[in-house]
Amino acid sequence: MYTLLLVDDEEFALAALRHALPWEAYGFRDIHTATSSPDAWEILTKQRIDACFIDIRMPGMTGLELLAEAQRQNLETLFVVVSGYSDFSYARQAIQFGVLDYCLKPVSEEECRPVLEKLARHIPLNRISHDPAYVSRLLAEEAFCGYFLSGLTASGSGKLALLLVRGPEPGKILAAADSLLPTRIFFLGEDEAFLIWRDAPEEDTIVSFLEAWKQSTLFIYGTIAPEPASFQNAFRRMRVICHSRSTAPTGIVKLPSVNEETAAYLANVLSYIEENYASRLTLQDLARQFGVNYSYLSQLFKKATNQTFEKHLAHIRLTHACRLLSDTYMPIADIAEKVGFRDYHYFCTAFKRFCSMTPSQYRDAHRTPADA
Repeated sequence: MYTLLLVDDEEFALAALRHALPWEAYGFRDIHTATSSPDAWEILTKQRIDACFIDIRMPGMTGLELLAEAQRQNLETLFVVVSGYSDFSYARQAIQFGVLDYCLKPVSEEECRPVLEKLARHIPLNRISHDPAYVSRLLAEEAFCGYFLSGLTASGSGKLALLLVRGPEPGKILAAADSLLPTRIFFLGEDEAFLIWRDAPEEDTIVSFLEAWKQSTLFIYGTIAPEPASFQNAFRRMRVICHSRSTAPTGIVKLPSVNEETAAYLANVLSYIEENYASRLTLQDLARQFGVNYSYLSQLFKKATNQTFEKHLAHIRLTHACRLLSDTYMPIADIAEKVGFRDYHYFCTAFKRFCSMTPSQYRDAHRTPADA
C-alpha cells in the first residue's frame, strides 16, 4: 500500500484531482489532502509519503518553495507538479528540485496514465535503501528509531512484519516481493536484505510467497509491535539467527516470540554484548550485570536467538576479526587479542571453523589489489 498526498489551495480542484484518477489501481490506498503548503509540509514531515501531487501556484508558501525545502531536507517523497498551461514555465522551474513529472490541468486519466505508471516503477525503488549506516542508527539510537517508526506507522493499523533475506540473488526475490508491497527495503550486503511491512500481511501469504526460494535462500520473519525496543530487539535477534553457523543456511525460520517486557530486556542485553564483546565477558558476568539468575538468562538467550550465548559472542568477535584482517595490516595475534581472544591458537581454530580458511588465507583473499 502506497501513501499519497494531494495539494491544491482550491477545494474544487482538490476534489477533482482526488476523483479523476484510479489511484487504488496503482497501489495508492492511503490518500491525504492539503489546501496549503504549510499543511502539506506538516504531513510530509510527520509521516512517510510515497508520492505528492502539488499545485505550484498557491498563496503564501508556494509549491516551488515547498519543493525547494523538500530537496534541502532530503525527503524521500516523489513529487509530481500539477499546473495550468499558463504556468508551464513554473513547472519547468520545478525540474531543478527533482520532481518526477508534471501534469496539466484539468487532470485526466488518459493524460496522467504515463505519470502513474512511472510512479508505480519508481516508488518500490525509492523505498530501497543501500545505506548500512541508516540501519546502524536505527539500532543504536532509540530516538532516531522512534522517529522512523512514527513515520512508518502514522496511518498503519497494527503490527509491523519483518523479513530478513539471505541468499545468492536477493534482488530477484525483492522484485517479486513488490507484489506484497513492502513499506521499506534495506540492503545489508550483497546477499542480505531486510524488508518491513507497515500493516503485516497474513502469515500464510508470506510463507506461500517464500516457498519458491526456500531451497536456496534463508528467510527469517516475524511480527512486532511498532515500538523502538521491540524493533531493535527483533532485528538484532534476526541477525543473530541469520549468521549463526548452527542455523540451517536455507529455509524459512519464524522469529521465536517473546513478550514485550522480555523483548525490551533482551535488547539491552544484546546491546551490552555488542559494546563489550572484546572484554572478558561471560554469561555469569551478564547475569550479575542485569541482576538475573544465570540459568534463566541462558534459557532466555537460547529461546530468543536459537543459539547459545557463547556462540553468539564468538560470532561477534570473529566478524570483527574479519573486518580487521581485510581493512588493516595489524598482526593476526594482535587482532585476536583486540577482539577478545586470549588464546591465539584457539582463535585460529575458531576462525577456520567460522570461515573455512585460516586468518592469513582470509586476509590474502579479501585484500584489494591496491593493498597488495
